[in-house]
Amino acid sequence: MKILVATGSFKDVFSPLEAADVICSALDREKNEVTSVPFCDGGEYTYEVLRHCFGYEEHPVEQVVNPYGRACACSYLVQGDEAHIVSSSILRLYPEEDVYKNPLNLTDYGYGQLIADALKRGCRKLTLYFGGTSTVSCGMGALQALGARLFDAEGNLMSEPCSGADLNRIAHIESPETDYSGIDVHIVADGNSKVDALPGITGLKVGRHWSEEREQIVSSSMEGIRNVLKLTGISPQKDFTGAAGGLLFGLEQIFPHIRYTLGGLYFNKVLGVEKKISDCDLVITGEGRYDNTADGKAPSVIAMLAKKHAKKAILVCGQIDKKAVGSYRGGIIHCEDEPQFFRQGIEQVLTCQEYFDSVSLPDSYEACIRLFREQTPQLIRELFRKAGL
Repeated sequence: MKILVATGSFKDVFSPLEAADVICSALDREKNEVTSVPFCDGGEYTYEVLRHCFGYEEHPVEQVVNPYGRACACSYLVQGDEAHIVSSSILRLYPEEDVYKNPLNLTDYGYGQLIADALKRGCRKLTLYFGGTSTVSCGMGALQALGARLFDAEGNLMSEPCSGADLNRIAHIESPETDYSGIDVHIVADGNSKVDALPGITGLKVGRHWSEEREQIVSSSMEGIRNVLKLTGISPQKDFTGAAGGLLFGLEQIFPHIRYTLGGLYFNKVLGVEKKISDCDLVITGEGRYDNTADGKAPSVIAMLAKKHAKKAILVCGQIDKKAVGSYRGGIIHCEDEPQFFRQGIEQVLTCQEYFDSVSLPDSYEACIRLFREQTPQLIRELFRKAGL
């Protein structure tokens, strides 16, 4: 049987490249012809997939402001006069940075710095990847880094960098002196969320350290976002307004002709995934946790393409939301009675959840990740054996 493994990441556990290797290694290579393609949707690990698949030149920037205001080094990718700049490469915070994960205290200024650097070096085409960020500052910091000035109600120039807590203080935006109208900007977003999704998105971005203040953080964040909506005049119903913490609100102030593409569809095209699916017998995709895989996210795109070509699709996941399925006894879910899977084109789910229910998970998130990394490969191997793969 010809099997295609096309998987995104298992968040914080395996990158798409690692996840593909883990799944491929678990399959019986003697009776199956196995090929793989690491997949992403514009969010986390997009930088690694781009570098691995296309070999773009890395361009380092030594001094960039990270989300909580510290100087750090970061990179973007270049091909000719086109820069590929991934928001998660600078705006994502990792588990060990939990103490900083209060969106009110975070800025997207560093992303604007990367864009400014690419423009300074002569790039006239920008492909900007939106997703996998910890910020909800509506691109106002990025706007400052690109030369715009923000003023409060008293006419005072606001300091840089603008954070989420500053959004409700902005009364006027002064455009930068530089004319950016000739720049070709293409945004690839990991999902088509709109502003009305931002309360939930913001809540998810609040770290465990701030969990007792989550409700107040979300409320204050939304107050600032409503102010930005009023200032910019951008409709809350506009597609992608919720992507990457509302980054487009800032960028649309200076780039007048932005094109948007859903990340899963973009990477399907540039990686030639649909052709690979049409040539195989079985498609295996995966993610770290299945809850309600959103349209546009990597597994849903892979599954729908498999459905389009009448190929069986299997979803492999480490954990599964117990509310999402009737039963996962034995780790193999046959989807005849699970309509949400059929809508997405998934016929079978293999999950490690039953094992993780049976063991005591460590208290720290970092220790949990180590456990998942250690146990998941063998668990997937056993699930494939049960499934006859």
